[in-house]
Amino acid sequence: MTFKTVSARWTRAVRIGAAAFFVLGFAGWAVAPSLAVDGARSAAQWPPSEFLGRWTGEGRLGFKDGKFESVTCRVTYIAEDAVKLKQTVRCATSGAKIEVLSTITETAGALSGTWTETVYDMKGDISGKRTDQGFRVQVTSNRLAANMDLLLIDDTQLVEIQFHDSTLLGLTLKLKKG
Repeated sequence: MTFKTVSARWTRAVRIGAAAFFVLGFAGWAVAPSLAVDGARSAAQWPPSEFLGRWTGEGRLGFKDGKFESVTCRVTYIAEDAVKLKQTVRCATSGAKIEVLSTITETAGALSGTWTETVYDMKGDISGKRTDQGFRVQVTSNRLAANMDLLLIDDTQLVEIQFHDSTLLGLTLKLKKG
């Protein structure tokens, strides 16, 4: 596959699904209060201190035609106040990149917020909830629909995103804190 082909595929994927990358951070925010180290539920804390700071990692972006691309990501979490978290996600392949800025709030276990992708000028909404196993969130816009599941294990976030009605199949990531 040539650089031009990879770049064109990534650009098309980003235009369709860039917003889904932002949920990496929001998933983590919801999981931390839900899971203690031993797996038991802990008292809700918002914003969760376990996720503040910088996370980096890599994974694979899958297309419905069976192709895959490697992805690297950096996610930064900042507590804006007692009810809001701000997050920045930067992801790239060898031929393209995205940057998503998001704000999320939590009320009685329910998550809601908005996101903006700055490279391709996309915007949308986030909604989700905590679960016993971790977290589940939906990401929507006029050009995107995706679900995401996340599990927090010590200093690692495992992320799985499933795209709907897209040329993208899914994104799997492993992020480490620090």
